[in-house]
Amino acid sequence: MIVNLSLKGCLVRLGNDPCFRKGEAVEMTFCVRQLPVRIQGFVRQRHLGPGVGIEFTLLAERGKRRLMELIAELDEIVRAQAESPGKEPPS
Repeated sequence: MIVNLSLKGCLVRLGNDPCFRKGEAVEMTFCVRQLPVRIQGFVRQRHLGPGVGIEFTLLAERGKRRLMELIAELDEIVRAQAESPGKEPPS
């Protein structure tokens, strides 16, 4: 589960204790409107429990635009949920 997302990185909460080490290189793929966005980065932080902070280090310009679209969509969802509490989140 992605807990926090920006153009510089993300916080990921995994279902079990992650075996990632601080400084370890990672590659992630996000799908934005069924189009894959591949991002390279490294583990910046290990959090207590199953969380890791990933700093993005390599993201193509096209991927950056798609990631910005995803961030904007997520912001709209969060804003709509805040304006109408009690509504079920979209699935």
